[in-house]
Amino acid sequence: MARIISLEDVLKDQIKEINQLEMVTSFIQNKEELKDSLIQAQNDIEDLSIGVLGLKKDLEKMKEHNVSQRKLMALYQQLDDRIIHMTNNFPESLTQQLDRQEEKLNPIIKEKTPNSYKKPLAIVTNSDLTKCEPIITGDSIVKDCRKMLFKDPEDSYIIKELSDSEFSKIPKYMIGRQTLSTVNAFITTINQIMKFKYGILALGKVGARKKGELNLYLEFKKEESDLKAANQEGEIYFFNADDYERETNSKLDKTKLNLLTVLRHCKRIHEIRLGKNVKYRVITS
Repeated sequence: MARIISLEDVLKDQIKEINQLEMVTSFIQNKEELKDSLIQAQNDIEDLSIGVLGLKKDLEKMKEHNVSQRKLMALYQQLDDRIIHMTNNFPESLTQQLDRQEEKLNPIIKEKTPNSYKKPLAIVTNSDLTKCEPIITGDSIVKDCRKMLFKDPEDSYIIKELSDSEFSKIPKYMIGRQTLSTVNAFITTINQIMKFKYGILALGKVGARKKGELNLYLEFKKEESDLKAANQEGEIYFFNADDYERETNSKLDKTKLNLLTVLRHCKRIHEIRLGKNVKYRVITS
């Protein structure tokens, strides 16, 4: 019996064939683009293959390095065991002999403390003698020049606190809401910074090395040389933002910079700019 094909089935078959023909036609029309895409894909696969081979080689090298490291660790362990064995079995007679030889070669020398350096005496001029403090002895008045003759270098870089009269003359726009006690507390902090800095410099290179502050000493000396090279005359005592941060573990913020402006106004410090570096020189009397 013959199979009856409906019109709908015929149309479906025709549509299917048309779709296949369209696909084949599209392939034929875009065969060059498809060819280029396939070539590009092939090149990418080859590049990936080369990369994988490179990774395999690197992995092999890492494995070899790992093996050599393990061998080296084993040798270190053997050496450590031998050293421990030699230490535990070192003859006591040889130990005593070595101690005696060391005492002969290195006599015991009393180590000087870091603060054992001699402070330099100040050079006193005739004008300085007028600054000696008067002492009343009976009916006569003599001048005490001990402080002038044996002047401590610390007296040169210590900033004097502001008095009430000095504080009252500071412009309101400059001081803002800061009080006299706040300004003087800031001066005390600066004095501590200066004392530490010039205490390190007073040790000298040898003393700074013994104290473990050689790098800091060399840094301070370089800063001094830079200032002298900038034609800063006379005895120079100064500090900068790094010194402040090192001593206080805090930076010079806007408030502290305003206080420095106040100290400049009151003739306590002088600002020196060397390029981007700012240093604050203490004005010595």
